[in-house]
Amino acid sequence: MGSLAQTYLFDQFRIDLQTYALLQDDKPILVEPMVFDLLLYMVKNPGRLLTRDELIDAIWEGRFVSDSTVSTAIKMARRALNDSGETQTYIQTIRGRGFQFTADVQRNEVEAKPVPLFKQPSLAIAVSSPDESWPKAQAALLTTRLRIVLDRVPLLRIAAQRDTDLAALKSEGVSHLAEVFVTDTGDTLIADAALVEVQTGLQTWARSYSTPNTPGVPEVLLYRIVAQLEPELMRAMVRAFSGQGAAQDPRGLVIEAIGTLATWGWNRASFKHARALLDQALSMDESNATAHAYAGLIRALGHRVGANRDPALLKEGVLHAERALELEAQDSFVLGIAGCALCDAGQLERGYPVLKRSAQINEANGHALTAIGAALIMRGEFEQAVAKLREGIAISPADSRLAVWEALLAMAELIMGNVDEALVVAETALSRDDRNYLSRLAASAVMAARQDARGLDRKVSDLLRVHPELSEDEIAHFAGPDLSVPIWAAVERAREQEDAALV
Repeated sequence: MGSLAQTYLFDQFRIDLQTYALLQDDKPILVEPMVFDLLLYMVKNPGRLLTRDELIDAIWEGRFVSDSTVSTAIKMARRALNDSGETQTYIQTIRGRGFQFTADVQRNEVEAKPVPLFKQPSLAIAVSSPDESWPKAQAALLTTRLRIVLDRVPLLRIAAQRDTDLAALKSEGVSHLAEVFVTDTGDTLIADAALVEVQTGLQTWARSYSTPNTPGVPEVLLYRIVAQLEPELMRAMVRAFSGQGAAQDPRGLVIEAIGTLATWGWNRASFKHARALLDQALSMDESNATAHAYAGLIRALGHRVGANRDPALLKEGVLHAERALELEAQDSFVLGIAGCALCDAGQLERGYPVLKRSAQINEANGHALTAIGAALIMRGEFEQAVAKLREGIAISPADSRLAVWEALLAMAELIMGNVDEALVVAETALSRDDRNYLSRLAASAVMAARQDARGLDRKVSDLLRVHPELSEDEIAHFAGPDLSVPIWAAVERAREQEDAALV
């Protein structure tokens, strides 16, 4: 008999501790790690009064968190169970005392399913013109450029095959196929792009692009396609490979960690979950440069943006970044991530040259370019920072990390006195990630600069929804001493109104 895995059952729900998944009628429900941990703790303690202090000790490991943070987590846990504060079907509030999980819970042990071995993801790329309206030389050029740019995706192998026959690709171990069909109508180029899962033959993503047929069009098409293809490819890699032996292979864990950051955004929950995955990967393979680079970035960037304020983690971040550079000194991706980590850790003179070398090795490394822009802000070179941030953003994948880069761009524009442009950029950043507080802080800074009191109150209210325990130091660190005064005043007003509403 094999090993046993624990499950907790109540009504139509199941918590599976082999896969750390919440399921309803055997269909997985996406929840953040913090919410999953909260639900698991409650399910393990059914019928017992759980005080806020006990939950903070168990889930937040004793860190200081506000009552609103606990309330938000409870609300999200209820939502995952189709529950609410009104119905309280599963999670009951005991006013003034805490919470109680009221469902009948059955704990089972089932034989754990064997986990298949990890297979490295690989991508074949094929560009063609079905009606032959576009020259083959142009199709070949776009294929080559796509191969070069998508080679920046970590742990992805770019297959040499341009064959679109799925059986042939499967026999070569290719996991995904990106196809682009280009039609030239004379004045306009139309590109239909799709991502196909080779094993199943399912098309998992498709988009159509059109652009005026002018000189330089292949480059324009290239980055329009990549902006949306790369995040979808990252999600496909996570779906396909994080469950296939990920816990047994450090590469699978790294893919899951990177996917967590790409799909959940850069916030406390994603940083904590990704850090745990990377630490596990490094415990299995200390020589994984990519894991070290990301472990350094999460610790350093997390400290900089308030996702963690532990000096020990910051020191660890520097050590991880330096170890990544020891292991891999010529990989543009590793250099870009490690250099960014060093700059965020305050080692600007060490990290800045690393970022420049990363961009020199691969001019399509959007992360390196935007990180250079962030470093230039630290150096006080705001005009150059704006140019570099815009250059990096233009060639970066359209995922949630753009919320951070555009928040920095908005602040650089604001410092240069371009208030209207800063507002446009900040509003764009807001749309990238519903849980990123830096974009909301940047928007609040713009409202403060415009002396728009009503607009500032609205932005601060949204800011506190995302980051309820926001501190005055965090505001001053990001927005500067002058703008931090009206922003903090708006924060205090919002908290006073919230306290009054609770009375």
